[in-house]
Amino acid sequence: MPEPAQRESDERARYGVGRLLTLSDGVFAIALTLLVLSLHVDVTTPASELGAALRNARPELYAYGLSVLVIGAFWMAHHRLYARVVRVDAPLLWMNIVYLGLVALIPYPTDLLGRYGEETDAVVLYALLIGLGAVVSLGVAVYAERQGLVDPGSALGAVLRAVPIAVVFLASVPVAFSSPQAAQYVWLLAVPLRLAMPRLLARARATDEDR
Repeated sequence: MPEPAQRESDERARYGVGRLLTLSDGVFAIALTLLVLSLHVDVTTPASELGAALRNARPELYAYGLSVLVIGAFWMAHHRLYARVVRVDAPLLWMNIVYLGLVALIPYPTDLLGRYGEETDAVVLYALLIGLGAVVSLGVAVYAERQGLVDPGSALGAVLRAVPIAVVFLASVPVAFSSPQAAQYVWLLAVPLRLAMPRLLARARATDEDR
């Protein structure tokens, strides 16, 4: 049986991870909930014009749906990583706070994207926030593995999930200065790139082994 000191240490570790997850899940839930605030129809709209008002709300619905997918992807990546975390330290806690701060901010550029989706500033702000969030997520995973806070190999999954989002959204920023609409089409590349990442990584490993 484990020694009392070891059991106490394990309980403290689980307690620390549990508190971090409680805060994180709360922030993700609130961010998802706040997204809906960007959806509304003016109360002065007469019933005869409701159909037109709903059609005009398509940009807001698009921004809402996009951010639901993004926050969902961020939460799943966070969930998968921290399912393997065995303990936390102060730097990891602060990195997680920064990450949650970015997640909590997503409803703001979502609202701007829905209302000003044809403007460069709105698209750039959204792309920068999502790209930065993915970079921080990756940084958390790499730090946790290097410090032995997670099971070995956990950072690989974070790479596969975060790199496509970071690359695509950050790469869309210069595109947005020429065409905000084209930049938003670039975001679609995150899906095939995410699917291709395991193969690209396998090829890279095979190349290294052949050298």
